[in-house]
Amino acid sequence: MKVSEFIRESIVTAIDLEREYQRRTWGNGHDNGHDQTAFAGFIQGYAQRTRNNPDRAPEFYVKMAALAIAALDRHLRMGGEIPLRGRDYGE
Repeated sequence: MKVSEFIRESIVTAIDLEREYQRRTWGNGHDNGHDQTAFAGFIQGYAQRTRNNPDRAPEFYVKMAALAIAALDRHLRMGGEIPLRGRDYGE
C-alpha cells in the first residue's frame, strides 16, 4: 500500500468511526428531525471552533466530515439523490 493510500484509509476510518459514534448516540430518527440548514449550522459551529482552536483542527475536521455524511444519509432517507462527479457535472 502506498503512503498516500494509507493516509486516505486512515482518514476515512476516523470519519467512519466518528459517524458510527454519532449514529449510536443520536440515531437516524434524531437526524431525520434536522433539515439541511441545521446540519450546515452544526458544521459551521465546528468550523468556528477550528478557527478558535487551530490545534484541534484535525478533530474538528473529522466531526465536520461525519456531520456532512449524516446530512447526506438523511437526504437519501428522505428520497433525495446525491450528485456524483462525472455523472451530474458533465465531465
